[in-house]
Formats: sequence, structure tokens, C-alpha cells
Amino acid sequence: MKPISLTTASVFLLLLCPGAFADGKFYADTVPPDLPYQRALIIHQGETETLLVQPKFEGKAAEFGWIVPLPSVPEIAGMPANSTAHLFLWLNIIARPEVKNKTSLVACIVLFMPGIVLFIFYLLIYLRQGKQWKESDVTPLRAKLLRDVAMAFVLLGLLSIIAMPGLAGAGVEVLVAKEVGAYQVKVIRGDAKDVVNWLQENQYRFAPEDTAVFRNYAEKGWCFAVAKVKAGIPEKEFHTNDMLVAPLIFRFRSAMPIYPMALTGTTGQKLHLLLYILAEHKAKTNFGWKSKFAGDISFNFQSITTDPPGFLGTNGFHRHYLTKYEGELLPQEMKEDLLLEKDPDDAPYREVIWK
Repeated sequence: MKPISLTTASVFLLLLCPGAFADGKFYADTVPPDLPYQRALIIHQGETETLLVQPKFEGKAAEFGWIVPLPSVPEIAGMPANSTAHLFLWLNIIARPEVKNKTSLVACIVLFMPGIVLFIFYLLIYLRQGKQWKESDVTPLRAKLLRDVAMAFVLLGLLSIIAMPGLAGAGVEVLVAKEVGAYQVKVIRGDAKDVVNWLQENQYRFAPEDTAVFRNYAEKGWCFAVAKVKAGIPEKEFHTNDMLVAPLIFRFRSAMPIYPMALTGTTGQKLHLLLYILAEHKAKTNFGWKSKFAGDISFNFQSITTDPPGFLGTNGFHRHYLTKYEGELLPQEMKEDLLLEKDPDDAPYREVIWK
């Protein structure tokens, strides 16, 4: 074999090695089976926020009650439980992390690089003694063995690359009362004592420690969206296979994107939160989380099925910038709401996970 042939092949393989694992594969989001879980989409433009929220609930529809504090009186829309899966599937495809295979990288280095080193050593010997080999027409056994071992390492390295994987209290004002999707929804406002009395009279169950949270929101002038499942709704229209319930969508005035958390924090349990924010710029949180994804996207949100239709429209956006956050929150971390503000760094980002 001519040395130049294997040298060319070796250089080709060396150049191939980094690119072979650069594309990697992708990791999909899953619903935790043993933790309270919420997933949400915030669309924010100017001083208007559209909040789609979908929690996990493992009980029966008739047992479900929902209270969402909001900074202003909202417009309300609904969405079928399973239809929401298509939206979050698409968001997941766009924003899921890239997983690179650490084992394949190690195999490339351990198997392939020694072959290159051994072959270079063989070439050095050839340059010094090759003339004698040609004249005698005999290649020493040790030189042949060195050459063959080098080729074996290179071939094993190549195989490892090919094998790598590829992705009603009297003081409560009822501001809104309507049926939306699977729910009967009312938006109420009043002081904390009257709100608590109204909720008790309307058979909403809550813990004593919730009263302080109601008071805090009421003193800020917030209202409360309260929802129960309409009678006769089939379970399959209320629940997904992952026990996520049909979402509610609220559109309200808010100078900055906000995700109400304080009422959730009184449950005393950890919460797994998956949150997407669509705005014209990257969003950062007051919780100090690191984003999982950030970047410009192209998608017609108005095409998503909602009731009423087109509620997720983003007309007027000059730019569609998606930011993704995901993590677990302890009860003590949910004593305040999650606030999002414009991040001066608009650089795109995608999380990389090495496996």
C-alpha cells in the first residue's frame, strides 16, 4: 500500500470526526408523573399579555376548580385539551435541547487518534528505512505490524463514528361570567375577606394560608378568574393522556409579562414549570433561571384552534422571539410572581446536553 493513500484517508477521517457528532440528536419534554406540573405560553406585545396555562390534574372533572389571579380584567378563551398538545409539541420541536453523545466522542478519540499517531510513526520509519525496504523488496515484520495496527485503530474509529446516534360575598363584583370550552368561568373582584366568603359560598376549596395571598392580590387591585368544569363534559375532552386538563387563555393589560405564582406556592409542593414566552425580544426572569432556548421563530399562532377562533393571533409583531424556561420550584420560591423583562442580550441560544 502506498503511504500517501492511507494518509489521505486518515486526514479525511480526521476532518469527518468533529462533524459527525456535531448534529447530535434531540431530547423531548415529558410530563413528570409524580410532581405537580404546569405548562404555559405567554404572548406579550406592548402592554397586552395573552396567557395560556395548562396544569396537570389527576382527579375527576367534577372535582376540579381553578382560581387564577390576574392584574386586570381579562378576555377569556378556551382550547380543547388534546389540541393544546399540538401547540406544545411544535414549541418543543423548536426549543428542545440538542443532545450530543459523549460516548461516541470518546470512542472517536480513543480509537481513531491512536491510529493516526501510530501511522505517523510508521511514516517516520518509512522515510528513514524505506529505501532499504524497496531495494531488498522485504518490509520488516515489526513495520508491517505497526502499519496494520494503525490501520485497525483508524477503521475502528471510523466504525464508532458511523454507529453514533442521530432528536358571593356581598362586596364581590362579578365582572365576567361566560362558558369557555370545557369551563364555566367568572372573573371576580373585591377585598380579601369578601373574595374568601364568595369562594366558600360557591364551593371552591382552598387552604387557610391562601387568605393572605388573596389579600395581597386584592390590595393591588387584581381580579380573580375562577373556573369549574361544565356538567356533562366527557373526561376525554377534559383530560389528555398525561392528565393535563383543557387550558384556559386570558388576555389582559400588563406592562410586562407576568406569571402568577404566589397562590400555587401555598400548596406546599414542588412545581415543575415549563414556560414559553413569545415577544419581540428575549425575556429574562426575576427567578434567575437560565433559558433553555432563545431565538427568532416563524409560526402562524392564529392558526391554532381556540374558542373564540384566532385568540392567539400575533398581528402587529415586528419580530417573533421565543424564550423557553423549564425547572422545578420549591414552595418558598413561589412566594412572589414570576416576572419577565426584556433581556438586553438578544443573542440566540439552544441548550446542549451531553449524554
